[in-house]
Amino acid sequence: MFVFSFVTPTGDIAGNLESNFHTPTELYGGYNGGKPELAHYSNAAADLLIEAASAETDYNVRKTILQAASTVIMHDYAIVPLHYQNDIYGMSTKVNWTPRPDMFLTMFDAKWH
Repeated sequence: MFVFSFVTPTGDIAGNLESNFHTPTELYGGYNGGKPELAHYSNAAADLLIEAASAETDYNVRKTILQAASTVIMHDYAIVPLHYQNDIYGMSTKVNWTPRPDMFLTMFDAKWH
C-alpha cells in the first residue's frame, strides 16, 4: 500500500501511465534494470495504447486512447484505489482564485481584489 500522487506537464494521465504502467524500458518509466519501480505491471495491450497516446496530438483522440489504456489497466487490477484525496484550500477573501480540477497547484491565475 502506498500514497500515490502524480502531476504531469501534459495535464492529463499520460505521464502517469508512461511512468507507472508501461512495461519498463529506458524510454517508459520505472526503468530499474528492466524491473518495474511501483506497480510491477506489464501488459502489451496497455503498452500499445500508452505509446499511441504519446504520439497523438488531437486532444479528443488522445483522450479516447488514454481512457482505453486506463480501462485495460484497471481491468487487470494493476492498482486498487482505496482513497481519493480531496485538497482543501484556505485563502483571504481579498484573493480571487479557483482551484484547478486536476489539483495541480498554481497561482498564476490568482488575482487580488
